[in-house]
Amino acid sequence: LWKYKEGKKEGLQEGWFIEGPKRFELNYKRGFLDGLQTEWHLNGTIFNQQLFSEGVEVKRKILYPTAEIY
Repeated sequence: LWKYKEGKKEGLQEGWFIEGPKRFELNYKRGFLDGLQTEWHLNGTIFNQQLFSEGVEVKRKILYPTAEIY
């Protein structure tokens, strides 16, 4: 689900796997990634978390399907 404001992505963007579980949550501000971004494995555990500030990655954490840090 993509949301736009004045032609730029804005706010919470969400997506799901075809099988049903949530796949990602991305936050945009004036077209740039901003805030916490989360992606999930199909089994529901967190795959990737990134923190952005106005489009610049500040922090990243990647996890295996078993929830162990990569």
